[in-house]
Amino acid sequence: NWNEMTPPEERERSAQAVHEAIETGRFAPFEKNFLRKDGSRVPTIIGGHCLGTDPFRYISFILDISEQKRGEERLRTSEERYKALYEDNPFMYFTVDTRGTVLSVNRSGVEQLGYTAEELVGRSVLDVFHEEDKEDVSRYFSACLQDLERPSSWEARKIRKDGSTLWAKENVRIVRSTDGSRVILLICEDVTKRKQAEEQVLLQAQLLEQVQAAVISTDLQGTVTHWNEYAEKLYGWSREEALGRNIVGLTVGTAEAGVAEEIMDRLRAGATWEGEFVARRKDASTFPAHVTDSLIYDTQGRAVGIVGVSTDITERKQAEKEREHFLAREWTIR
Repeated sequence: NWNEMTPPEERERSAQAVHEAIETGRFAPFEKNFLRKDGSRVPTIIGGHCLGTDPFRYISFILDISEQKRGEERLRTSEERYKALYEDNPFMYFTVDTRGTVLSVNRSGVEQLGYTAEELVGRSVLDVFHEEDKEDVSRYFSACLQDLERPSSWEARKIRKDGSTLWAKENVRIVRSTDGSRVILLICEDVTKRKQAEEQVLLQAQLLEQVQAAVISTDLQGTVTHWNEYAEKLYGWSREEALGRNIVGLTVGTAEAGVAEEIMDRLRAGATWEGEFVARRKDASTFPAHVTDSLIYDTQGRAVGIVGVSTDITERKQAEKEREHFLAREWTIR
């Protein structure tokens, strides 16, 4: 029975086909599912026409399109996977031909650079790079084309449509298109915040090197993690010698070791410490130092280390001693 083999939601369309055949002597091909005995469905294309002049006798053809439907499903799945990997990827994706012309750009590339896809496709990819970086980028692309098997990576500045700068990590690979031609796949990650942080750290490091005081940082166990240039001059240990060693062994004599441990315990407990301390140099000589120690905190507010600033106060101490002698002499004379 025609209706029994037709899914309920398709019976109206099937009835229209029968009516069409009665009225015109034929019904145009259309897609229709048939129900098997076990309830599964068979996708088909069906069409037919009447036999002679009898509108109730007609012949039909039924073409099983199961394989076609499976192919369409595979294509749809592939397109969705492509969309997820390319269009919806948070990284900027460009495909570029061997002359450097942009062939395609994904949504992230458009949004992060402020252009439309139409404004980018057909232009030289170098147009979106900072003027000072174009020569290097061109050289990198040329090197990639000389060695097709080796992926390449570099960092360069891109210029948004509004003129602002964006730092990107560029990952490049040469692939083959469907026609066999070489295409450059350019995957770009916005690393602007990281570069800004690195520049800030570099600036701070340069400032620390200019300070006329020993700036030393350690972890909470006292292992040296930073030792500026002035610390090298003051204590006699080079940076390479100091890094990774315990601060007490580098700057504290035996007589002061107990006091140094008490200071470290106070710092670990969250206090700061400032005062005078007898420090020791690499050659075992000592000098009076003014020291300020405090904790270093990470972005979550957790203590992760200690930073200390120390200066040699030998001259000040000598001046104080001379002043005391002078005052004592004046008092004796009176």
